[in-house]
Amino acid sequence: MKTLVIGATGFIGKHLVKALYGKGHDVRCAVRKSSNIEDFKRLNVEICYADLLDPYSLKKAIEEVNFIFHCAGEIYSNNPEEHEKINVVGTKNVFDVCVNSRIDKIVYFSSIAATGPSPSTNKSILLNENSPYHPINAYGVSKYKAEIMAMEFFHKNKVPLVILRLPVIYGPGIKEFSRVFLFLSMIRKKIYRVIGKGENLMSLCYIDNLIQGALLSAMEQKSTGKIFLIADKHPYTINEIVQLIAKEEKIQLNDFHIPISLAHMILLSMLIFSKFSNFQPYLTSNLIKEATSNWGCDITRAQKELHYNPTIEFEEGVKKTVAWYMQHFN
Repeated sequence: MKTLVIGATGFIGKHLVKALYGKGHDVRCAVRKSSNIEDFKRLNVEICYADLLDPYSLKKAIEEVNFIFHCAGEIYSNNPEEHEKINVVGTKNVFDVCVNSRIDKIVYFSSIAATGPSPSTNKSILLNENSPYHPINAYGVSKYKAEIMAMEFFHKNKVPLVILRLPVIYGPGIKEFSRVFLFLSMIRKKIYRVIGKGENLMSLCYIDNLIQGALLSAMEQKSTGKIFLIADKHPYTINEIVQLIAKEEKIQLNDFHIPISLAHMILLSMLIFSKFSNFQPYLTSNLIKEATSNWGCDITRAQKELHYNPTIEFEEGVKKTVAWYMQHFN
């Protein structure tokens, strides 16, 4: 049983490759020629060089493959065209080369950014698989387009496919430019500030929980053609998340909030200043909305239909993540 991981050198990809290898899969890692593959040299895995924008390389990568995990994508670029190119065009290329293939299952990793935050201010109303699409940034728009394209591909070509819609992923080995790493470093420096009261909900997913959900979705026949939210058992308020990280980092945080009105005033000042200089505002209205909205997820469908059971509780996951961070970046 040959399994292809596209995006194998990313945070999710590395953990996925190791889990698949540990379960006896014949793993093929699709990587770019510029990728660092040191972590795979100790494993008996196949390396193939492929690019999302090179259909020929993707066609070679899927040869004799049973399962495909597509977790490659562009998250952090400030250029909307990069999100479109990698997350939409690149994903379309993956699907196109799978037409008329004998793939048992494609697992496509999407994001709750595709739907945007909960449209309700009621914290008891969580995001679910039927939440309407209203993405609030370029990344979310690209994932929304990719999800629509994925479902159209499935219905047209009958290639088995499942979409995993993910919140923020965390755990040892997170990338230095990721949101959780930013949380860790800014809290450590006592410069992190919560916009608003911090009572809005946010779901996260510990990497081991995600890997469990991904493997279950690949093997469960009834997952085909469906979307599943994969996250930790419960969402937490921003205050709870920040305070737990600070506790594990042994940092005492006092007043760490910025009123929303002040955040908008800061943004306005930045925009005015940028008109007379090359300064690019790091704060945007979308970021303020993102930081003050509810991003809690309901994982009931995954629990019922995939028998997904996230075994790593949030407190344990934060403890492990902070311990790794302190060891490598203290």
